[in-house]
Amino acid sequence: MKQCLIIFTFIFRTLLSHAQEGFDVVVDRPQEFIETYSAPSLEFSKEKIFCVSSAAYRTYYGRSGFLDQFDNRGNLLSSKRFVDSINGLIPYDGIIKDQIAFISGVQFISIDTLYHAFIGKFDSNMDTIWTKTFRSKENRNFPAFTKLTLSKNGNIALVGVDNQNRQSGSTDPKRNNSIFMLLDSLGNVINYHCLPKTNQNDLEAYQSIVEDAAGNYYACGFILAWKDIPIIVKYDKIGNFLWRKEYKDPIYAEAIFDGKLLKNGNLMFVGGNYIDFFSTIYNQYILEIDTSGKVVRRNYLFKDRYDSYVDKCVQDDDGNFICSGQTRKDERTPSKAWLIKFTPQGDSLWERQFDSRRANLNSVFNNIVRSLDGGYIMTGTNWIPENNSSRAWIVKTDSNGCIVPGCTTDFITEKEPHKDLFLLSPNPTEDYVNVYINDAEFYDRKYDLYLYDQQGRIVQHHVVQGRVTQVDLNSLSAGMYYYRIVDERNKVRQSGKVVVNR
Repeated sequence: MKQCLIIFTFIFRTLLSHAQEGFDVVVDRPQEFIETYSAPSLEFSKEKIFCVSSAAYRTYYGRSGFLDQFDNRGNLLSSKRFVDSINGLIPYDGIIKDQIAFISGVQFISIDTLYHAFIGKFDSNMDTIWTKTFRSKENRNFPAFTKLTLSKNGNIALVGVDNQNRQSGSTDPKRNNSIFMLLDSLGNVINYHCLPKTNQNDLEAYQSIVEDAAGNYYACGFILAWKDIPIIVKYDKIGNFLWRKEYKDPIYAEAIFDGKLLKNGNLMFVGGNYIDFFSTIYNQYILEIDTSGKVVRRNYLFKDRYDSYVDKCVQDDDGNFICSGQTRKDERTPSKAWLIKFTPQGDSLWERQFDSRRANLNSVFNNIVRSLDGGYIMTGTNWIPENNSSRAWIVKTDSNGCIVPGCTTDFITEKEPHKDLFLLSPNPTEDYVNVYINDAEFYDRKYDLYLYDQQGRIVQHHVVQGRVTQVDLNSLSAGMYYYRIVDERNKVRQSGKVVVNR
């Protein structure tokens, strides 16, 4: 019996690991854009992972947006302009429920030459069911819904900001407020609240929203001042304002970026903690409150990091938090995309850092969702300093935050420990293999990969460069093949076997 249990456990873990294979895709466009994925991915099935980008033209005025469809191996299946080719959309959040997607953000309305807050409902092919835009009630030029949630009673709760942006791109503090809106399932307004400020010279912004077990809403964000102050505002189930609380620390500046409901009925909010406006050293900050707003726990984790923060979070089945953002080693080092995991009690479990495909690029994860197979999908951007453009980026990992299944979780700070410069995975495989370079120092170098049949004949040749190169094996019949990877001087850097199953 014990032997059967061991065998079953091994098989289960092997299948689960294979099911959670990841990918790393940077989307290149023929036209140079300043492009990013800010909203989370929308995964309807293995063949339907959608991402909606925001793209501004780099060399002339105007913006657009793309709807990109991927499969669960990271293959880009299609890409097309999204919603409206004239009125550009900036999506900030998205969510799926019962094979229906909702996207919120801000849309430029050309007839008004103003931005309007945006919410849209879409089917499983991302065809439009309805869209709604809301002009600022305060006659401002940039209202936006930054986060949405679908409530238990079927309503749609949205939070964001109502800004008056200057031509310089900055915001007029005297014409800035956080906004909360509650809609029914058809997009009709049930309630709207423009949050009064305690100081007209401060900027305020809602960043996220969470619903408690009784159906009340908690909008969270921060006051942008000399020392940032976290704020949480409670609304009842029909959107009526109940209370506003500021959680000011006497020493530190703090900000809240996301919130979640805990299994004990309390609310947990995640953000950043630092000394003041000019500080470059950050701690990750968590704040647990009960439904009356009373502080249950404040804690700092992943401490004393240079210019590092997490923005959006998800929870696993055990209630642990997995949050995405960016981190930097020092002022001379480009940023890396960052994942951290911690318990509801604030105990650090692990962190992961991700480089872009090319060296010396700034990389960031803007959002995160749980994937259907139990892993995570992060969306973000790679910034290219040479021409001031950027590329949209999507990364899928397993439940341990690993693109390649099996990376260690023994240490808080983890770098995948491979003895070889290259890792080929999956192997055995069916129709493709990913070739990973395990040291970022060598991402910009080119290598030649040769595949040989068992008679020693070259059957494929590929150039390998960057963090990962996907090699198509569909033209090969089932069997075992040998590979050699050589550098520019034709020196063999690695060799081994690849098994193709059909």
